[in-house]
Amino acid sequence: MSQTYTVRAIPDGKYWALEIPELDQYTMATNVKEIRSMAQDFITVVTGEQNPQLNIQYAIPNEVEESIQLKAEAQRLEQEAQHKQRQAALSLHSNGMTLRDIGALLGISYQRVHQLLRTTVSA
Repeated sequence: MSQTYTVRAIPDGKYWALEIPELDQYTMATNVKEIRSMAQDFITVVTGEQNPQLNIQYAIPNEVEESIQLKAEAQRLEQEAQHKQRQAALSLHSNGMTLRDIGALLGISYQRVHQLLRTTVSA
């Protein structure tokens, strides 16, 4: 079983300093997309371990972390709202309500109601 290595990614001007406490070593990455591969390659060179597991921790301001968390929560809530909207449209339609009336109640177009019902039926 491979060891999990902590990688602390610390912005340093145009680069990212990557601290790996388990090895008491540092390396660099030029951008966020490079952090994982640079850390994995560095650990492989130092330890010989292939495909090491990483726990990447970003040293970023709190407002950035909060923004990321809020964005994830907004996406989750949007998915939940879409699911509930489908359920509501299906329920109203099964009670004989027209697509236009359902749309007016849900604040969406009757075309969107039609899409929701079609998606629900085919799902």
